[in-house]
Amino acid sequence: MDTDTVSPFVKGVEILPDGSVARTGTNYSGKFQEAHDASKASIQSRISNLESGGVKGTGKVGTKDSRPDFVGKLKGEEVKLPNVKTEKVTFNKRNPNDTAQLRKDFNKIRKDLMKSMADNPEKIKELKKAGISDNDIEDMMEYGLVPDGWQVHHKIPLDQGGTNNVENLVLIKNHPYHKVITNEQNSLTKGMKPGDSKIVDFPIPKGEIYPPNKE
Repeated sequence: MDTDTVSPFVKGVEILPDGSVARTGTNYSGKFQEAHDASKASIQSRISNLESGGVKGTGKVGTKDSRPDFVGKLKGEEVKLPNVKTEKVTFNKRNPNDTAQLRKDFNKIRKDLMKSMADNPEKIKELKKAGISDNDIEDMMEYGLVPDGWQVHHKIPLDQGGTNNVENLVLIKNHPYHKVITNEQNSLTKGMKPGDSKIVDFPIPKGEIYPPNKE
């Protein structure tokens, strides 16, 4: 047998406590040494990334969104929406007839969404965490009703190019949060006519329930 092809794990190799490899015989493969050194360097790099607060395997440091929370107005008073940021979006004023049809379709979509949320054990936990009662959750499940004091909100308004897709919907507490966002929408879109387009900074709650925690 050609000794150059003998696996380094058979003989001629010693694994040291620090993970490095020492050659002790003549059958050691140089290619194995290179592969091992590269693997060890990669592992050490990932450990370093994690210790420095980086994202595993990327070297990128995760940072919290430092943008200020949105502050709107309700009855002349400023109201902050915790953890709601503004996003730059393009509003496209829709034809009123098209908007009316989408609102009609939304009635069934909203009912189905409420039933779906109340039929999901993980979502039930989130609903309760947000302060929604067991009775309201039962009504969601049985009748598809929106909990008392809450609204299903379009993150991008229907009359401004939004859709009825679930990703564009959020169950939001009506007072003061939904009212504040509605006021901002009315202010930003005042005077727009069908076909008009406008780039705006608009508050968009993340997730499916806002606020996620009971106040």
